[in-house]
Amino acid sequence: MCRVLGTDPTIEAEEAQRLRKKRKAENLRLIEMEKRQKQRLEEIWESQKKDKETMHLKEQFRAEIKKELDKMEMRYRDMASLLRGLGIRVEGGPFPLSCEVLVMVLIVTFHLAGVFTSGT
Repeated sequence: MCRVLGTDPTIEAEEAQRLRKKRKAENLRLIEMEKRQKQRLEEIWESQKKDKETMHLKEQFRAEIKKELDKMEMRYRDMASLLRGLGIRVEGGPFPLSCEVLVMVLIVTFHLAGVFTSGT
């Protein structure tokens, strides 16, 4: 029957084998591509999970610091004793020079404001 059509059976067999190899190579390429996509998705999910955990820890730290600062605010009756409670050396007895206290207040206020307002 092949002779009637004028084609050689060995050429047809070679062509069929070439097509099978081509399909197999294409299937392997698609499988590898899907595998890489899945791996990339897993990496993204893991990264997002770590970022979420880090943000949660930061929020916990912020809450703990705020709680401690609120306690200190209630415990100390004036700015000089509060600064001493924070470990900042304040000269001048219970009522130090206002300029020194003002500088300390500004330093503490701006530093802590940055802690609570920054997104990191």
